This record gives sequence, structure tokens and C-alpha cells, in this order.
Amino acid sequence: MIGLEHPGILVSDLERSIKFYEKIGFKILRKTNRPHAMMYLGDAILEIMPGLDPEQSYPFHLAFYTDNIEKEVKRLHKLGIETSEIMTFKGEALVKLLDGVVEYADPTPDNPKLSGCMQPSENWKRVAFKDPDGIHLELWQRN
Repeated sequence: MIGLEHPGILVSDLERSIKFYEKIGFKILRKTNRPHAMMYLGDAILEIMPGLDPEQSYPFHLAFYTDNIEKEVKRLHKLGIETSEIMTFKGEALVKLLDGVVEYADPTPDNPKLSGCMQPSENWKRVAFKDPDGIHLELWQRN
């Protein structure tokens, strides 16, 4: 793993939360009609999704990034950490992601971590796993 890519939070009102985070300095990286938004501040990314429910057991997740997801998955498995299958975004899965985008950062950030997260691509790969308390974790390769 290279580093933390983004935390993701569930909110009660997506547009209200976007406006709040913009007030404190975040900018839209990608916004979709799923609904969903990726925002950034400096090189930090924040994922915002509607669906906050006090009864829900995981109102947030952490996502990490790598440049070799297959190698990292093997390493996790050797450590006894179970993961989902590696998900790719090809064909219909990619079309669904691209169709949902309604706004991109303008101008495109120079930072490759930010710009890589911005434009859905068939090069994207994702795997999910959990920590000992059941917190949802993701590992992304977006190059």
C-alpha cells in the first residue's frame, strides 16, 4: 500500500454537506447522480454519500491506494486477511460509472492521486476487506 486514499462518510443531505465542505475549503473532484461526491482539499480526498442512518453499523470507511493491487492482495492473504475478489471497471461497470458523473473538477488537479480518482477508467481496480471491528476498508488502484 502506498497511502490512505480517502475516507468515506454517509450524510443525511448530500447537497447540504457538499455546501458545508465547500465553505471550509473543499472543492468538487467528481459528483455523480448515484448520488455521490468526491471532494478534495490539498491532496486529501473525501467521499460523501447520502444514507446516514443512526442504526447503521458503518457510517464511514477508509480507502487506501496502491500501484499494484494484485501484489497487495497476495500480501493481505499471507497475513490472514480475507478480501473480496478484485473488482475491475470494464464494460457495463465502467459505463455505469461514467454515466453517473455530472460534474468534474475544473481545472483538473495536477496531483496524480487526485486526477486518478477523478476520471473513471477501465484501469481502476478495487478490493474490499474489514478490520477486526468490522470497519469497511477498500484498496484502490487507479492508474
